[in-house]
Amino acid sequence: MLLELNSRMEIVLSLLLFGLTISQGCSPRYARRNLARKARVEQSSTHPQYPYATAARAIDGIRSGNSARYQCSQTDMEENAWWRLELKRSTNIGAVILYNRNDCCFKRLYDAHVLIQEEKHHPGKLCGVVNKFIVFQPSIGFCCHGVTGKFIKITIPKRKEMLTLCEVVVYGLDGFDIQWIRR
Repeated sequence: MLLELNSRMEIVLSLLLFGLTISQGCSPRYARRNLARKARVEQSSTHPQYPYATAARAIDGIRSGNSARYQCSQTDMEENAWWRLELKRSTNIGAVILYNRNDCCFKRLYDAHVLIQEEKHHPGKLCGVVNKFIVFQPSIGFCCHGVTGKFIKITIPKRKEMLTLCEVVVYGLDGFDIQWIRR
């Protein structure tokens, strides 16, 4: 039992030390495709000084995290800023990966909530929250455990902030390998 516990702790420690994208034992290597690439997107606003920073920048396939090179979406400074993706149909969501800025301002994503919604204005189910331990990572992954939804909404609730997303990747549960660290 002690050996088994130590092995689990080593896996978790490895994930933290090496900054691997997917957390909670969720592996995207068997995912067939990124569902976000051809989805419709919108955001609560676009920063007026950066009119190129539209919602579509977060699904253009560029994961570099350099906003200075016009590669990220960015809202204006506002309360409850949000970004939303609409899939073609309701899907069992395996994982959502957020690519954060790496040129500066990565802390803006702190406390961002990833929600899976069945309907556009429905509160949705929480897939994950960007906490103080992972906000510094260039990519932040959340296992959604097959929650069904047509919309993926990322929001920063109860705080005035600019929401910046350099890339959002969504994998469906089909062809997705979920391995639990704890069984």
